[in-house]
Amino acid sequence: MPFQLVIEEPSQFDHTLILEQDNSENPVKIIRTHNSGGYNAMITSNGKLFVTGFSDSAQLFIETCGDIYERPYYIKSLQKFEPIRDVAITKTAMSFIDKDYKIWFMVPMFTTTREIIQVLGYDVNTMGRIIQIDANSYSFVAITDTGFLLSWSIGEFQVLFNSTYEIVKISVGDEHNLALSKDGKVYCWGVNAEGACGFTREEQQVINSPILITSLLNETIVDITASLTYSLVLTNTNQLFAFGSNKNGMFNDVNGTYQIYYAHNNVKDFYPFLNNATMRSIESAGTQISIVDNYNNIYNFGIKIDDGHKSLQTIRFTQIFNNFNTSNQIIKSLEMGDEYGIVLLQSGYVYGYGRNRYSQLGLGDKCFRCTPYEIGSKLGIDTTDLQVSSGGISFLVKEGELILKGWGLQSGMGIGNSSNQDAFVITKPVSVLSDKLSINDPIKSFDFSRVSYVLLNSGSTYYWGYNNNYALGTNTTAGNVFVPFLAFTNRWQMVSSSRKNSCAKEIDSNRVFCWGYKGGLGDNVTYPKTINSVYEPKLVAFESPVPNIIKIELGEGSAVALSDKGQVFTWGDNLYYTIGDGTQNPRKYPYHLKELDDKNIVEIHAFELFCVALSSDGKVYQWGELSRWRSDTYKFFATTPTLLNIPRNRKIKKVAGKQTFVIFISEFDEIIYTHYKIPDFRFLETSKHFKLIDISAKGEVALIYAQTDQCKLGYSNYPNCDTYECFGYQFNDVNVCSKGNGKCVAPDYCECSYGWEGNNCSTPYYVCNSTRMDDINVCSGRGECVGMDKCNCTNNGYVGKYCENIACNGIISTDDNVCSGHGLCIGPNNCSCTIDGYFGDNCSEFKCFGYLSTDSKACSGHGTCKSPNHCACDSSIYFGEQCERIITKSSSSVIIHRDDAGLIVGVLFGIITVIVFATLGIVAGIYFYNRYEKARGTELEHLALNNSL
Repeated sequence: MPFQLVIEEPSQFDHTLILEQDNSENPVKIIRTHNSGGYNAMITSNGKLFVTGFSDSAQLFIETCGDIYERPYYIKSLQKFEPIRDVAITKTAMSFIDKDYKIWFMVPMFTTTREIIQVLGYDVNTMGRIIQIDANSYSFVAITDTGFLLSWSIGEFQVLFNSTYEIVKISVGDEHNLALSKDGKVYCWGVNAEGACGFTREEQQVINSPILITSLLNETIVDITASLTYSLVLTNTNQLFAFGSNKNGMFNDVNGTYQIYYAHNNVKDFYPFLNNATMRSIESAGTQISIVDNYNNIYNFGIKIDDGHKSLQTIRFTQIFNNFNTSNQIIKSLEMGDEYGIVLLQSGYVYGYGRNRYSQLGLGDKCFRCTPYEIGSKLGIDTTDLQVSSGGISFLVKEGELILKGWGLQSGMGIGNSSNQDAFVITKPVSVLSDKLSINDPIKSFDFSRVSYVLLNSGSTYYWGYNNNYALGTNTTAGNVFVPFLAFTNRWQMVSSSRKNSCAKEIDSNRVFCWGYKGGLGDNVTYPKTINSVYEPKLVAFESPVPNIIKIELGEGSAVALSDKGQVFTWGDNLYYTIGDGTQNPRKYPYHLKELDDKNIVEIHAFELFCVALSSDGKVYQWGELSRWRSDTYKFFATTPTLLNIPRNRKIKKVAGKQTFVIFISEFDEIIYTHYKIPDFRFLETSKHFKLIDISAKGEVALIYAQTDQCKLGYSNYPNCDTYECFGYQFNDVNVCSKGNGKCVAPDYCECSYGWEGNNCSTPYYVCNSTRMDDINVCSGRGECVGMDKCNCTNNGYVGKYCENIACNGIISTDDNVCSGHGLCIGPNNCSCTIDGYFGDNCSEFKCFGYLSTDSKACSGHGTCKSPNHCACDSSIYFGEQCERIITKSSSSVIIHRDDAGLIVGVLFGIITVIVFATLGIVAGIYFYNRYEKARGTELEHLALNNSL
């Protein structure tokens, strides 16, 4: 029996969608669905939005998390937007189209309040109604009924294609996207590292905007599907082509065979059973592929793989404590670990949320927390700082006193004696190092990670943690040290540590020492292969004069140091260009990045595979790779310090990041971020009352901000905060953005109108066929864009509005006069002569009896060679096939040259004969006419006489 969807209101839930037998004439039906992993979203025929799946981190946008919702759950908070038109969901966000065809973006949070942001830029009246929406982990893609191709994410909206391309279908893969046009062309954008867009790695790595897949130009495509790192397309001739990675063996019958197909390959070659199927549509998900034929048969193929590997971390922007803005609950700092966070308030209270496998939240258990929980009552100490590590350890400290408390794994807290992570867990805060410290020697700095240390004011340093590379300053062979030990006494004024190395600056001198992995020492010593690490501090070999180093950052076997004069030095391993010298050669001693000397560098950051330097004027310089776990799919790549082109020409005041992403804070407290899977920089939308307090990038990204009673930087007119300026003019002034050449959309940021560019939209530019004038592909790569949609074709082998048509000598190939009308234009300036006797580049050359038409000897020199072997003689005295015959006149006779006398005599005799006979005929005619007239007159006389009688 049919089923009807009915909405109930049980007391223990908000609203729940249940199934009952259909007793209604108008049952509610599901009309739209979208899923992403374990999350599902559905729209009913009455425009309501339901979700199902696992809401472990509030991905389903309902009031509780950590539960599995096997039955559809109604999101009542969206009633004001109903009827919902369409929806797409990812593991980090959800986007929907409301009743007025506005786009809304929903961000998950660990709180009962859900943030719903309108995506600005979409206009249903000019772009048409959205008819399909899809999404991957990082952005949403949609098409409209007029053929527009749109894309958006947090704080960004783009029109990828206008209606001229007539896009009719989209398909979203893991890191790439496909779009199908009405005329059967396929476009792709995203990551092409494994050929998912049909190009080789050398041709395309990361494709920022949709480009035509040229290898499919000879096919008419009727369906597309994108999945993981491969693509499939179906043609109108019932051919199924695949390209991209085949590492899971989807396209042949040998599981596990790895191969990359950069050009399209016919899947029927691998699956002959498809030869008898008339395919209608295709779909793919992961390593599974489905085909539907015209008889509604479904073909499934592919392989099933174990999903035991851990997926890569993604940037997840969440709002925490949005109601903590009172005087006694101001957030002072926050630290993030792997999927959990610890929050310290100015009042001394501490809260934890997120994952809790190692009791790192300090709540007395190992249960996950979707919302922040207070860690016990107030701890009884005036805390001033806090740190966590990615392994599940949290610490509190008041600098200058004896108190250092922590919770989590014993092995990392300095109180355990075992590496059994599950067996030795401290579930509530305990004192650490209390027997090691003195009130006369307070804590100066500390760091708690895989290599943990506490530096005291005296210069003495305690170490514990990971020691496989002797970064603790001891040669213990145990691997890990679980109990803090005094490694150095009264020696250091500054310390920095990483998994492989530690470095420190000596008290009362400029000397810097490093120990641990030999590649990161910088001591200009070549060690034998048998020695991998050293535990004794080695003097870093700076050239004289030794700089006064004020900060040291350690990466993966490399180091970056900053002097008090803004000089930047690097040393160590250089596999990923982290030295910045343009090579991959390791540096055994500090390399001075002199190109940064005049940049006034004030901040440095060393990540595992790349480095960042920030100047006093807010510019960012980067070198190395922003990479995906050391794969060849990298975003930023520079062998020497390179100025990053920050959007909106913003000045940056703070930088944070990890191996795979970087996040910047601008002068206006704007949040700008990028990720190895994102082809550009993006802005995160924030409240108009936003005030940044701190930023953390350990584990996942966390931002701490306050909702103040003032407008955020650059805005005015509180509380609306809707007034701002662009380069001295208010946003709605007629002179803003160079007298209306653009629109002022944010403080000092003009969104330029078509044909204008520059910070203030003061520089004109031209576009031809949607391609900028400075693009090498403008005018089909064969001319210059000299005006709006006006190309000057510089290659005379092509003509047309956009130099798109083949031509021969300036004439389009389809013109009847091409190749002088004597041949075919088979390529740019390439004529194939088809009429006998014509030759040459333009089929314009020919001969008359062995001589070129332009030769003075052609036609015996007495005529013009008009066409092959056809002479036009110059005057009446020359004649003959080659104008080789002539008649010459004298005073008394005609002189006949050559062997033509008989011919001439015969002609003259014929003429004379004709004249004689014509004369005789005329005389005879006159004679007989006179006789007739005379006889006629006699007859008339007789007739008149008879009448008179």
